[in-house]
This record gives sequence, C-alpha cells and structure tokens, in this order.
Amino acid sequence: MILRPYQLAAIGRCRDAYRRGSRSVVLVAPCGAGKTAVACEVARAHLDGAARRAVLSVVPRLELAAQMARAMRAEGLHVGVLAGDATVIGWAGMAEKLWCEEHGR
Repeated sequence: MILRPYQLAAIGRCRDAYRRGSRSVVLVAPCGAGKTAVACEVARAHLDGAARRAVLSVVPRLELAAQMARAMRAEGLHVGVLAGDATVIGWAGMAEKLWCEEHGR
C-alpha cells in the first residue's frame, strides 16, 4: 500500500508523540483521508519481525470492522474480529461476507 505524504506525516507525528512519552496518542482525520490505510501501516510496522506483538483497532460499526479486517488481511496481517452489541444475523452476515471474500466466492 502506498501512502500519501500527509498520511506519512501524520504517522510521523504520532510516533514522535509516543517517543516523547505520550501513551494515549490519537490520530483524527476526516472522511476519505485514508485512516484505514494509516492504521494498516502502523499495525504492519509495529508487528514487523515481532513474534509476540498484537494490535487492537477499535471501530464503532460492523461495516468499519469488516473494512479494517479486509485491508489488514490484504497487507498480509493475521486478523481476528471481536464485535459487541451486534445482532446474530448482522454478525453472521459480516462473518460470511469476510469468509467469501477470503475464499474468492
């Protein structure tokens, strides 16, 4: 995935804040700014070469969870999805959709 210059700059600012001691760093960006792409890059960089690291990504909607899972899987990352406050039909539909996409159906 190729990131845009402003996405790389945002990642750099977050990393700088973390290096300065901040532990609750939040990146805020408008719709269409590529937050999913940025999250994938941050996760990939964090997990690269590490056997026992994990990344938690929190999103407010099932559709965004599916989007994030698809993007991270496309980057070769192992992804699990945990959803709360979802109807069984809604969760089953999302799980089935992700399975079909992974298996080319």
